[in-house]
Parts: sequence; structure tokens; C-alpha cells
Amino acid sequence: MLEPGREGEIYVKGSTVALGYFRNPGLTSDKFPEDPRLPGSAARVYKTGDMAVYDENSDLVFIGRRDNMVKVRGHRVELGEIEQCLGSHSDVRLAIAVAVPDENFTNRIFSFVSFQDGTTVEPEHLAGFCARSLPPYMVPENVWVVEKFPLTPNDKIDRKYLTKKAIQLVRS
Repeated sequence: MLEPGREGEIYVKGSTVALGYFRNPGLTSDKFPEDPRLPGSAARVYKTGDMAVYDENSDLVFIGRRDNMVKVRGHRVELGEIEQCLGSHSDVRLAIAVAVPDENFTNRIFSFVSFQDGTTVEPEHLAGFCARSLPPYMVPENVWVVEKFPLTPNDKIDRKYLTKKAIQLVRS
């Protein structure tokens, strides 16, 4: 068990957890590693991709995904696919897709974009652009334009800040 406040990936072990992927030893070894608590044993765990921390009461608190995989209306969506689609538009410099949880225990997709110097496109046009190559559940509900993306102290795009910003924009 991790100490309170330290982030880690959730691993699952149990008699009803799969033994691996059918005829896919590479993916099986990646997603079903040796149980880190029992080195050298045949015991396996499943790496969920979910990240969490223990709080001061030793409760496990979900904080997000290791990857950018989310559920949208029952479909698994990789946010990077949406970003790639938006980024393929000739006027878009950078696109970030975020998932905002809703009251139906699913997610809504929103995006932020910055444009190439001297260009601009109506956000509605970008949603239509995505609709030509993505399934409907992957098309961002709104696309917001930003001049500059917020950065974390490590100079990475601050996706948590953008998610909070999307929540604020939706509620206003």
C-alpha cells in the first residue's frame, strides 16, 4: 500500500480476473504483470490504467487515467484520436481534448485548440470537420480557442486545468 498522497496505478487481483488476452502474449505480459508483492511467483495482477491516491483516512481516491482512455455513452474513447483529428486541420496548431464527467456516469467531450499564426476558423467548423471522420460519440460538443495553453511546472500541457476550465465554461 502506498503512503497517503502518493499517486499510483490500481492493480486488480482475484479469482474472477482474466488470465490474459486470448492469443496475445505481448499484450498479456504488458497488462498482466507479475504481482509486485510476490516477486518470483506465478501470481499475476491486472493493470487497470486507473490512477489513484490514498487519502489521510486510507481511502482510495480515483484521480484519472494513465492513458487518455475514457468512456463516452458506453464507448471507449482515446482522447488522442480526437486530438489527432483536430490537429490534422491545416489551420490548427495544437488541439487538446478533455472529458468532463456528467450526471449520467459517462463523459462529455470538449476540445481546446490554438491556430497557426494568422489563421482562424469558427469552432463549429472544427466540430463539423471532426464529424466527417469520427463517430458521433467522439465529436467534441464544443471547441474553444486559446491563444496559449496552460503548462504544468514540468512544461507539459495542464490537462487538469483545461478539464476544470471546460466544466466552468459548460456551467456558465
